Amino acid sequence: MSCDNSRVNDEEEADDDSEPEQETPISSARGKRSGEAVNSTGKKPKTSTRHWLQNQMRKLVDMNERTTASCESIARREVRSGYSIEDVMALVVECGAAPGSNEHFIATILFTKRAERQMFMTLRTPRDRIDWLRKIHEWMTRNDVHK
Repeated sequence: MSCDNSRVNDEEEADDDSEPEQETPISSARGKRSGEAVNSTGKKPKTSTRHWLQNQMRKLVDMNERTTASCESIARREVRSGYSIEDVMALVVECGAAPGSNEHFIATILFTKRAERQMFMTLRTPRDRIDWLRKIHEWMTRNDVHK
């Protein structure tokens, strides 16, 4: 009778046209089956491998997203720190500091230094930028600062 049972099981497996189960790296490394449910044919449900693969893919996607965000952050910092004098002076004019004005003149002195250009670029609106230039001009005039 055991011969008949093994023949029946072999026939069931031969009729099963689905892909064979693959062991996960974790289960094959231990050489043991996990304590998962076994269906009526004596096989583990195929969803365990699918879940493992989905979890691994999810981890890869998460790691990729974190890496991409980190690279983008570094790139943004590089762009921000690399403002040219020409780019910043164009914004000086756009915010209302006409060539020949005190604000324009003070900008020509200040923005030869990268740190000063970076500070100016942190100001988001044209109004904030022109106000800052006016205050810098007033402060430098009052304190007789010559850069």
